[in-house]
Amino acid sequence: MSEFPEFKFKGEPLDKENAMRFMSLLLAKNKEVPLDQADKDMLESFPVQVFLKRIKGYNLPFTVTDFFFVISLMTMCDTPGAIMILLRLCYQYYLITGKTLLGIEEWASMFPDGTPTTSELDTMWKSQKRGGLSDNMIDDVQYWLARHP
Repeated sequence: MSEFPEFKFKGEPLDKENAMRFMSLLLAKNKEVPLDQADKDMLESFPVQVFLKRIKGYNLPFTVTDFFFVISLMTMCDTPGAIMILLRLCYQYYLITGKTLLGIEEWASMFPDGTPTTSELDTMWKSQKRGGLSDNMIDDVQYWLARHP
């Protein structure tokens, strides 16, 4: 089994609109809840379902908050592939920190220089391809359970 590539990126600063959204979420952080406890409309959205089903399916020992996920959707997650990359970035962060609930403050720690660019997301996606029938390493559970802190 080959090793899963570490996703690295430089990132780009948030635009003014998203910076204001981030600040609003940060200031209201006492109201954030784990994503699986978000309101019904949010839980029924396709991106949230993809994210939560993968956490459960891979038996991952962490989750994110609703605020973490909302700012991610606003800034970088516009495709199922980008959502999977976000999940992998969260996993990498978990392996380093051991934190099991990633909130808006952890989001800021994960993306101190901004979110990955479209080009960086594309490079990340291509880096996990292995060829063959099921060519996405990111879809294979064996690459998610390598080690825990």
